[in-house]
Amino acid sequence: MDIKAAIIDLDGTLLNSDKQVSRYSEMVLEKTVESGMHLMIATARPPRMVDPLFAIVRKAEFIIYLNGALIRREGQPFGHCYPISTVDMKNIHRFFRRLYPDAYLIYETEQAWYANRALSPEEAALYSRGQRDFRLPEIKSEADIEEIGVYKILFDKGGGVMEAFEKVFGNTLHVGYMLGGNPVEVMNGQMSKEMAAEEVLRLLDIDPQDVIVFGDEYNDTGLFELCGHPVAMGNAIDAVKEKAKTVTETNDNNGVAMILEKLIETGEV
Repeated sequence: MDIKAAIIDLDGTLLNSDKQVSRYSEMVLEKTVESGMHLMIATARPPRMVDPLFAIVRKAEFIIYLNGALIRREGQPFGHCYPISTVDMKNIHRFFRRLYPDAYLIYETEQAWYANRALSPEEAALYSRGQRDFRLPEIKSEADIEEIGVYKILFDKGGGVMEAFEKVFGNTLHVGYMLGGNPVEVMNGQMSKEMAAEEVLRLLDIDPQDVIVFGDEYNDTGLFELCGHPVAMGNAIDAVKEKAKTVTETNDNNGVAMILEKLIETGEV
């Protein structure tokens, strides 16, 4: 088996339930880099929630952030950069003002996050799980938000808002779920993890069939369809397992490291 690159999700995949990378996984990732295999991280997280927290992850040649909206190569900007357009931001604000004026909106930028109002303790709990030094988002007005580069918007799916939002924006924006189905995440419709990965693989002249990918959630299914060797975590949702060629151990049992170590030592998964 000639695997030239590995693409690894973070939450629920490389990170355990404590949001840590085990020492065993760190050692295997170091072996992976030393073996000459190209290592990529593909995550929904923004840079501020990756770079300062996980030293081993910074050894990856490429990191795909925000589900594909931003790519860095060895810490430097690379390739496309797809924030949500100002026109789309204005239309989203108009939609919520008209139909769901009390809804919270969270805005992810490259290095900070903001909200349109204060979050309740229950709302904040969706985002604080497993985070060290959790800080609530800064509150900004719609006008201020429309002037900065927003890569992702998050909101609660309850009250029929998800269905209504998809009817209006589903053909122009990427609308999906995170954190096991809630909240909803909205991004530029021109990007996804798999589109970003394709851009990187073209640069490296690597056939996607020669790539192994690890994931556990909805936003990994496109990568599973793209790459030749999709590996689902033992804790993955059924939609991911159904698209996998292999199901490994859970994230708490070093499922990624087990497969990579075997691959490096034997050439087989």
